[in-house]
Amino acid sequence: MVRCWRLGNFLRETSGSPLIEKLSFLLPFFVITVDIVLIEHALRINEHYIIVLTTLLFFLSLIEIMVIMEEIRERRKESTLERTITIKLDKFMLRRDLKNVKNVVQEFIKSHPEYNKNRSKVYHIACQIIENKKEN
Repeated sequence: MVRCWRLGNFLRETSGSPLIEKLSFLLPFFVITVDIVLIEHALRINEHYIIVLTTLLFFLSLIEIMVIMEEIRERRKESTLERTITIKLDKFMLRRDLKNVKNVVQEFIKSHPEYNKNRSKVYHIACQIIENKKEN
């Protein structure tokens, strides 16, 4: 299945997306199906203005599908990044005994400079981890 790796990635991303995104994916496909029927009918009866308008609607539906796919991909990438940061930060905090969030974030960024541009996420996740440890 080497040829279908993009389709496999897309299906994994879509299966992990929220239900509302999955449902928003159905409407453009329905519109495209109706457009194909309308374009076929307009070609048979040779109505040029209907052909132009349905073709425009067809392309708008294709653009909407691409936007939804990109949104799903970005959301998946963001959740994967947050999960990775959470795992690494939790392990980091177990090894070090830092109680101050600012110190935790600074030390974590020093040891993992690849997360420097995600400092606000690291801060937020560190606050959540410290809050969970206080509750336990």
